[in-house]
Amino acid sequence: MEDKKELGYYFYMLWHNKITIMAITLAFILVGIVLGKTVLSPVYETDFKIRIGSFNDNKEVTRDNIVFFKVNLVSKEEFANSIRNPEIQGLMQRATGKDISLNEIERIIKVELMDKSDIARILIRYPQSKAALKIAEDIAAKIIDDHKSIFAKRIQIYDQYRTDLQKYIMENEKEMAALQKRMIALQSDSQADSIRLMFLSDSVAEKKATIVKMKKELSQVEILADQAESTKILSYPVKPRIPVKFNRSANITVAAIVGFLLAVILVLLKDYLVTYSKKS
Repeated sequence: MEDKKELGYYFYMLWHNKITIMAITLAFILVGIVLGKTVLSPVYETDFKIRIGSFNDNKEVTRDNIVFFKVNLVSKEEFANSIRNPEIQGLMQRATGKDISLNEIERIIKVELMDKSDIARILIRYPQSKAALKIAEDIAAKIIDDHKSIFAKRIQIYDQYRTDLQKYIMENEKEMAALQKRMIALQSDSQADSIRLMFLSDSVAEKKATIVKMKKELSQVEILADQAESTKILSYPVKPRIPVKFNRSANITVAAIVGFLLAVILVLLKDYLVTYSKKS
């Protein structure tokens, strides 16, 4: 019964001081609103994933074949560094209408490179959701445009390599045909020099082997050209609707709860001190 009386007394004290509790709670809510509009600005987040383009390049030329290995259009380190440059700075300033320093770019843009993969995730964090989306879209478009030109140059190299091989094959085929004619003419001559005939036969065989090797290389180059991939966006950025940091409604709710609890504690503490002073 005494516990019930004490509990009822505490409720009575809280109700008796309801104006004080409401005032303190309201004060905290106001502080939360002010901080939310000044210091604790909301942060909106959007991102997109991109696959860095790749191609196959010569690793080494062996006696019988050409060994190729896969490389990216740009290295992962170059890709990460390309996000932080004056061109991106200008792009972001146009998207936001504000001056942005190169140091701020590192705070706004994060590049995550996935291990053992060509996939990169570009994360944008900005106080305005619309601006965050605009920055992400502009950066994605710039990356694709830049890599298209790099990819086009790589395809030109493949095309030139293919053209050169076709040219060499035609030249060797002509030379082999001429050697074969000479060998046939020499074979029809009863006075033919056997050593010279053997030399021509070896030359024809050598040319034939060279042509076979070049045709094999040509087929490889054509396959590799088809396997080359330009940079591609895997997931597009979307407009963020809820802040990931410093959510104003969440700030106000937290401020209200903290203010209410603090007000209750202060009221009870005041009552305790008054009671203690009377007893002493």
